[in-house]
Amino acid sequence: MQRTSFSETPEGEIHILMSKEQRKHLQKEALAKQKARKMTFVQTLNTLNKKSNQLFEHLYRNFDLKEDLVRNVIAYVKCLPKAGSEVIDKNIFDAQMKRHFKLTDVVLLERMYHVCCIDDRNCKVMIDEYCELICIFLTQNRDLKVQFVFRVYNWRGDGFLSKKDLEYFIKPMVSQVNAVDENDEDNAWQYFVEMLVNICDQNHDDQVELDEFRELVGQNILMMTCLGPCLPNEEERIAFNALLKDKTNIETSAMFRFERRISLCQPKIVRIEGIQSYYPVQFELP
Repeated sequence: MQRTSFSETPEGEIHILMSKEQRKHLQKEALAKQKARKMTFVQTLNTLNKKSNQLFEHLYRNFDLKEDLVRNVIAYVKCLPKAGSEVIDKNIFDAQMKRHFKLTDVVLLERMYHVCCIDDRNCKVMIDEYCELICIFLTQNRDLKVQFVFRVYNWRGDGFLSKKDLEYFIKPMVSQVNAVDENDEDNAWQYFVEMLVNICDQNHDDQVELDEFRELVGQNILMMTCLGPCLPNEEERIAFNALLKDKTNIETSAMFRFERRISLCQPKIVRIEGIQSYYPVQFELP
């Protein structure tokens, strides 16, 4: 006869003192609960598999990458959230950008994280959004990269690069240049803003549209980093691609199984008075 654990007995009753009928009834209830739990687990597993397949189809269809590479991107990203979560924490995001892609600028990382968030109210990057970012890094489709850089640079999010957007990025850059005297700092960054607007604004409306930016990048690829790098250079892109290439999902998951723990040990990049410093990230509590 199948035994029933004490936790499955009605409150206030001891199973050893139950009658035969009471025990049968209790066992029947326990089996029903066990079956319900099993069905819930199967349904949850099916839902997760369906969601994972949908994510793969979306990435494979839109980013012009090989099938095995897309699957390995997903396997890598799934190693980053804490157990039971789909959120890529900001400190994990920053550590990964620094560790694998050599991207460390505080202002740009803040913008990149915000751009990755589909839901502005949530302000959290989810697994599928981070997968899209990695695919943008790895794809050879330049227009996808141009659109991403433009969104990062568009600080106000209105679809145009205005002087306000340029000031947001250029002012911190100028403040870090030791050769610039404090008295001349305002004039220096204003000069850079005006110069950049004159170069980029082809229709002379004091703002740069996506098509203008796209054309400028076509003329000079260095325009992709005119306000700072928010894409890895080719060396880092090739190196990360090599990590995922010719591996199975299981091999990729095993390779990155401690990635979150490593990221939590990475120094956190902070900005104090215009100077980037590094402070250790605290470990998660057990």
